[in-house]
Amino acid sequence: MPKNSKKNKIFLLTSAEPNRNGIGSIFINDIINKISDVDIIWNFEAPFLLNFSIAGHGIISRSINSTLIRLRSWQNLRFSTFLNFELKNRVNKIEKEIIASGSKLIWTTTSSPELICITALLAERGHDIRVTVWDAPEYLLHNLGFSKRNCEILESYFKRLMSKANAATVVSENMRQIYSDKFPRLKLYLMQHGIAPINTTRKSNSENSIKIIFAGSLYAKDEWNAFIEAIENSNWKISGHDINIIFAGRFPLKGAARPSRLKLYSPMPQNEAIMLMSQMDIGYLPYWLHPDKEFVARTSFPGKMTAYSAAGLSIFHHGPRSSSVTGFLEKYPYGIACDSLDPKIILKQLEQLIKNTASEEHIQVRSQAIQEALSDDAMINAFRQLTALSPTAQMENCIK
Repeated sequence: MPKNSKKNKIFLLTSAEPNRNGIGSIFINDIINKISDVDIIWNFEAPFLLNFSIAGHGIISRSINSTLIRLRSWQNLRFSTFLNFELKNRVNKIEKEIIASGSKLIWTTTSSPELICITALLAERGHDIRVTVWDAPEYLLHNLGFSKRNCEILESYFKRLMSKANAATVVSENMRQIYSDKFPRLKLYLMQHGIAPINTTRKSNSENSIKIIFAGSLYAKDEWNAFIEAIENSNWKISGHDINIIFAGRFPLKGAARPSRLKLYSPMPQNEAIMLMSQMDIGYLPYWLHPDKEFVARTSFPGKMTAYSAAGLSIFHHGPRSSSVTGFLEKYPYGIACDSLDPKIILKQLEQLIKNTASEEHIQVRSQAIQEALSDDAMINAFRQLTALSPTAQMENCIK
């Protein structure tokens, strides 16, 4: 970049904290670290009345916040209070900060109710808003336990935001099609988390053991329990291979089967987790099979899919046929999707996958998927499209 040229400034509004190891923070930091001609001004929007801090008592503070998060009555009360007493003040304050920063463009993640409401009003005031949707609001609403009335209010703000925004990125083709139908004027781009692949020599599946890893937070517990039951029914041996299961992350306190042969690793930085994954053969990726979670499974795209792929793994997706991951594996078949809780069917699918984990076909197709969709280059290209000021750049790869 020429010495005297000025960087374009982008004002980021997000619920992801800059120095945390959460997937949202990692996603944003990976973008910032790969661009040099843009100055992203990171503004963390803390959850309203969910960020209590007692000086010198960090454990107590975290315990209080953790308890409040699980209380649906508190979630509804704090959202109603935010709307009635805090929203306009926050919008006015943030607007002054945007003007003072010299930013012409606002990039936001729809990762909290507060952000959705704030940026909807900023968009209606005429600000240039660009939106990144990681999870559909329906998923957010379910986790928070909002009342029917508050669900309707937040969905209304989301509609107002997306109707006024100038562009948006989504994480799956399914989500892109749904929002294309709902918001026909909005420019929509696909942006999935991109990670540079690890260069490893994959071992042959003729070796005696097969290592299967789950990394991250486990929510689909029924699916996990059925998977573990299938492995235990096989006496931890499939098609002549000893089966090793590795869990990297915080294991749930309740509701998830924890066999004695399960090997546990504590949460670790992303680069260390990918190095661990690269020693494995298969990445286990469960999504809810229950009909109530169908929309979430259909629209979401998990970050661990990118991490598993970058580590050179084949994928065992345990989720519904309608899920975004199932569709992805149909396009790039370096894994299998199993939509059953029946241990016998799970075993049969695993047997089929194990035969192909080290195949040249899996290696080539995975490489193609990374290059076209899951690479850091693909992610940065989508970010450039999202934040482009040029009409030509905005039109590329865009659904009208």
